[in-house]
Amino acid sequence: MELLDIGNIALDAGLSPRAAMAAMAIAKTEGALNGQVGDNGQSFGPFQFFRGGQLPNFARALGVSLAEAGHIAQAEPDVAVRWALQPGGYLGDVLRSGERQGLSGSRLATYGQTHGQVSVSPERAGSNYDSLWGDYDPGASGGQAAAVANSASPAPTLQDALGQAGQSIGGFFGNVGQGIGNLASSVAPTLQEAWAQVTGGGGQPSSKQLSQFGNTELSPQEAMAACGPAAAVRFAQYYGRNPTLREAVDLAKQVGWTQGGGMAGIGSEKALMDRLGVPTKQVGGDWNAIAQEASTGNPVTISTPFHYYFADGYDPSKGFHVGQSGLDLKGGSDWMTTDQIQQLGRGPVQGALFADHPQVGASSTASAPSLQDALSQSGGSSFSSPPSMQDALQQANWGSLSSVGQGAGEDDPDLMHHLGGSDPSNPDPGDIQNYIDQAARSRGIDPEVAMSVAYNEGGVDPQTGSIFQNPAVRGTFKTGSSWWPFQLHYGGAGYQQYGNVAGLGNEFSAATGYQPGDPAAWRASVDYALDTALQRGWDPTWYGSRTAGVSKWQGIPGRAA
Repeated sequence: MELLDIGNIALDAGLSPRAAMAAMAIAKTEGALNGQVGDNGQSFGPFQFFRGGQLPNFARALGVSLAEAGHIAQAEPDVAVRWALQPGGYLGDVLRSGERQGLSGSRLATYGQTHGQVSVSPERAGSNYDSLWGDYDPGASGGQAAAVANSASPAPTLQDALGQAGQSIGGFFGNVGQGIGNLASSVAPTLQEAWAQVTGGGGQPSSKQLSQFGNTELSPQEAMAACGPAAAVRFAQYYGRNPTLREAVDLAKQVGWTQGGGMAGIGSEKALMDRLGVPTKQVGGDWNAIAQEASTGNPVTISTPFHYYFADGYDPSKGFHVGQSGLDLKGGSDWMTTDQIQQLGRGPVQGALFADHPQVGASSTASAPSLQDALSQSGGSSFSSPPSMQDALQQANWGSLSSVGQGAGEDDPDLMHHLGGSDPSNPDPGDIQNYIDQAARSRGIDPEVAMSVAYNEGGVDPQTGSIFQNPAVRGTFKTGSSWWPFQLHYGGAGYQQYGNVAGLGNEFSAATGYQPGDPAAWRASVDYALDTALQRGWDPTWYGSRTAGVSKWQGIPGRAA
């Protein structure tokens, strides 16, 4: 989904051009136009419906469960945006109220972010409005824009681009009730070109030139090891996210990054991408596959022993377009061949991360059927009664839905697969981290402390090097064997085949009936571990807490660290 789509839907919902422009700025602020999940797995869709906020209202409107509503907001963003902006929709009504109070421009965007999105730092929406539209007010006389000059901005404003194309914003929006997608064909192509000038082409950010060096928030030693976090930030920017390099480095520490060694391999880099809300696919070091992917325009992160490169293009005559990730190296350049990449990377390519950017024609993965298309085919609106929604979901091959308030599709493997829950023994990327985070928060435990302990216990699979992907990762010792993210230990009476020292695993099986190493038990094992931490603390139950630098009661509610 692009920002223009937000404007289109806003106008279709009856919002004024001013409010539509504010809605676009708010969507830019939320940074989730491409399916990102925010707030540690709790916010979904372009306007980031929060589990403790608008997501339950969205679920009730569709007649589905919370899990289903979250998936729909991600997979079918049009549905979520129309619900939010329609008459009676929480955000649309806030923007209408703001206009009745005489607000416009950045003030209207900030008002919508404050009272509609109820988010921290709502002034960001006003800043994003200014970066998109400058001082233009679509209610100005004659619908013509005042000249806007912003020499500090690295990219032209949309108004500048429209001016170059010979169009006014008044022409861009047309009549209030007319959607952008229905504009005259003689206007729309020009507008798309104008928007491409602002976004850098294809709806992507115009600036992806973050350097790992020169950042005042990092020490020189941190900067030297920050190529992995920098590559992840470039990836996130490609998807409309804007984390700082400091934030990326802090997150990277949770998945194995150290100042002395950088990222802990390509699996660690993928885990960092997951933490930043960017879905990626890990592949091996096949240069042909990497070149083919980069040539489509989809973003690629390339891992070598010494450096992570970010590539967004490939030309057989010049190699890969690696931009600042190449320029950060002595002897590197904007375009680099495979030999140059490996020479400066001090060894052969180790693997790569691919991603399916929705604005790129050539996809990395197959797209799911469109719920919105199914709804249109069924002759119903996006917000029809539950039976119509049920029919539409069936047409879209999403399977059957359970009744409101019940679990999602418990007897339907297809729907459970769509919702990421078809096989509890085979979690999707990011599921383990998200579950640990949510389970910790629900108990009042600091989620970052819990994540650090888990990472240093069972976060890394010793067989494959993957991070938080194997739900039943096993550690084998002379005293016994341990499984799952928090490495519950088995040995002693009843488990002599593993070793002679009993541990928390023995207690877990006695309490739950799960057997050692059962992949389906990973969620229950996390719950049991965190409940135990509340009573006993981290050390000495988990030796990984010492590696993580976590004290016995650190992050545990009601206890002094």
